[in-house]
Amino acid sequence: MITARTTLRALARRLGWGSRERHAGHATLAESVLWQTLPHRHAALTAATAPDVVARHEDFLRRSPSYRETLAQGDARLDAHAGNDVAIAGLRFRVPADSRKPKSLSDRVLDQRWLPLLDILRSRELAVGGVMVDIGANIGTTSIPRIVLGDFQVVYAAEPAPANYAALVQNIVSNQLTGRILPDRVAIGSSDAEVWMKLSPRIGGHKVVKREVSAKRAAGSDYVKVSSTTLDRWVAAMNIDLDRVTFIKCDTQGFEGHVLRGADDVLRRKHIAWQMELWPRGLKASGVEVDEVVDRLASHFTHFINLREDSSARRLEPTANLRARIAGYAAGTEKSGFADVILYNATKN
Repeated sequence: MITARTTLRALARRLGWGSRERHAGHATLAESVLWQTLPHRHAALTAATAPDVVARHEDFLRRSPSYRETLAQGDARLDAHAGNDVAIAGLRFRVPADSRKPKSLSDRVLDQRWLPLLDILRSRELAVGGVMVDIGANIGTTSIPRIVLGDFQVVYAAEPAPANYAALVQNIVSNQLTGRILPDRVAIGSSDAEVWMKLSPRIGGHKVVKREVSAKRAAGSDYVKVSSTTLDRWVAAMNIDLDRVTFIKCDTQGFEGHVLRGADDVLRRKHIAWQMELWPRGLKASGVEVDEVVDRLASHFTHFINLREDSSARRLEPTANLRARIAGYAAGTEKSGFADVILYNATKN
């Protein structure tokens, strides 16, 4: 049972109260400011709904069958996927039931009241203003605070996992953000097809697999078929104005190479920055070589920000250095096993 004492302890951990390092770094203090601001920003945002928000929502309803059907289910969408509810900084989140191992996404959200506010801060040089595209949106822990904090006017979100998608829609509705976050249940990849998704015991581990699944496995509960399309086609189908898109977050559990293969038109837009998790082992398992991914990124972006690096001297680098950086993760010399980078185009002084 979640008690007031548990909530206070979680809040203390997020804000750094009682920590020896509470005054040691700017990031901890700035993260606490976002945390404390969220309830006020949310109240102001939901006090009134602008006509353009309503019109955008109605247009998206016509374009996304999955969204239309999920909204129509109402309370039934919660009954179909068991889960837990939690309040975080004035926001409400439904978290699908999973194995909830220590330090997993569900455990951090439910036990620590975690939101990726530090990650949001670290990317704010390039992730503010206009429209965001969230590929692999999960349950909305990034999209929702981004909208509430005012970083973007609208987020278009793609999430293929059924339970995660149902929770994402519920979280948008319960936080009164319909028309501001527009979610479609789809896997973004390199072709228009139905593909197999391997369901993980953890909500953050579901991934699309590029192989045929045997009838025996398909009959179980570990695999599910999901619709897939390319980013270029999805953007057109959802009527997303690329001139207004400034930021794309892509977290697809190793499927990023396929996302890039289907994104030639979007990649040509020099003003759009991309945040990507680059997981060498996952990329290779999906059937895409790391070198192909690095070459494609280097041909479209001039620089990248290493979000896992605090040193300013190593944080901003030309994409010519990306291959060497990714090699460290592939070789296992980096603890996490994957890089988290923002790629962008810089003009010469």
